[in-house]
Amino acid sequence: QLGSDDVNDLSSQTWKRKQETFSHVTPRRLHFVALNRWMASNLAQHPFLHRFPVTIIPNGLDTEVFAPRNRKFARESLGLPQNATIILFVAAVVQIRYKGFLPLNDALVGLKGQDNLLLISVGTKPVLNVGIPHVHLGYITDDRLLALTYNAADLFVIPSLHDNSPNTVLESMACGIPVVGFETGGVPDMVRHGVTGSLVPRNDVAALRAAIEDLLRSPSKREEMGINGRRAALQEYPLAVQAKRYSELYQSLV
Repeated sequence: QLGSDDVNDLSSQTWKRKQETFSHVTPRRLHFVALNRWMASNLAQHPFLHRFPVTIIPNGLDTEVFAPRNRKFARESLGLPQNATIILFVAAVVQIRYKGFLPLNDALVGLKGQDNLLLISVGTKPVLNVGIPHVHLGYITDDRLLALTYNAADLFVIPSLHDNSPNTVLESMACGIPVVGFETGGVPDMVRHGVTGSLVPRNDVAALRAAIEDLLRSPSKREEMGINGRRAALQEYPLAVQAKRYSELYQSLV
């Protein structure tokens, strides 16, 4: 990112300072918490942080706010058509390449046998070039309104090329909406392939299109995955569960 040819640039200086600092810390004095297996594996491979113990504790969310709601009511509230099959895409800044809107755009090209298909987006407005109707809802900062948006959708797509543990995936699952996306970062920790959604290899546009088509053709499969996603959210991601895991970690350390 820096694009520097200077062997002693700011990045190098910062690296050396951190390496020197951590070299004086014993493993018993520092414990890392990672949100998922991907983060934990990065720590395990780090040149000077690999010495320290790591516990995986995923973020939680408010499962009472993000919960299944009546779809007809959600669509009426947002002014969306009742008879549409709705795909939802969320990105605060869609222009950031790794958010993956371009692969999603390409995946939506050539969707077959899908009548009344509608894409709704939240965040900055993407430019869609596929001939599918598109409704942009802008930024949504109110969690209850955001939860209503998930409930208006039939399918949530997370096409990120790089990501950690995106809240949008948890929010969608908690609202009972199946997730389709790339196997990126911590997403596979949250989305159980074939159970709460579908995951495909990163940047495989054809596979992403096929996964979207498969769920669009099967309302019963979407419903089952939505129920499974809600169950997983209630079991693993309530805020109380997150707090309990941290409490148990602190107790073990002292």
